[in-house]
Amino acid sequence: MGIFDKLNDDIKDAANETWTAIKDAGRMANLRLRLYTLQKTQVRLFAEIGSEVFAASSAPWDNPLSKPGVLKLIAAAHKLEAEKKLLLDALSEIQARPKTTPVSVAVKKDR
Repeated sequence: MGIFDKLNDDIKDAANETWTAIKDAGRMANLRLRLYTLQKTQVRLFAEIGSEVFAASSAPWDNPLSKPGVLKLIAAAHKLEAEKKLLLDALSEIQARPKTTPVSVAVKKDR
């Protein structure tokens, strides 16, 4: 019965490794989607900031960075940048996890 117990343990290990890999892939996909959404929002904010600055450039005495609307957009852009950094750190943490040797390779080496 020893061979069947070993086979059962190998199958359990393979299932656990597969499940872990699937969960990690799902987390990575979720983080990448959130990053993409943040980047699109950042592009929209930068376009709004640019249009405000361009509109204010017609009057040389008007400082566009002193307008509360522009300052609010810049603060929102900084907030998105901080959130983006957190997401990138979480993504790199998942990617840095050590990969295990597949059980099928270990079983072939034992034979």
